[in-house]
Amino acid sequence: MDILNLKPLMDGKGLTGKDFAEELGISPVALSNIMQGNSFPRANVLMKMADILNVEVRDLFKSSKGGKELYGFIEYDGTVHTIKSVTDLEAVLSKVKELN
Repeated sequence: MDILNLKPLMDGKGLTGKDFAEELGISPVALSNIMQGNSFPRANVLMKMADILNVEVRDLFKSSKGGKELYGFIEYDGTVHTIKSVTDLEAVLSKVKELN
């Protein structure tokens, strides 16, 4: 499931996939898998994506059903969190910030 809005954000910053992957510290293949919806980045990678793209983490996600609903999964510290709302996303990000 392709739930991230990376391509338009990367284009807006003039970043190629190779450059973005390098800044993230992941392989271009890993980034391609994320962009195609074949895998999902860990929370720390999501936060780094937002930082590099100069957006809020929630802006990385595509809206669904024409609204502002989110749906996805984030793995952090060995636990997979289901994200169904901005509140869910913010709760996981709060945990990440507390532990870092």
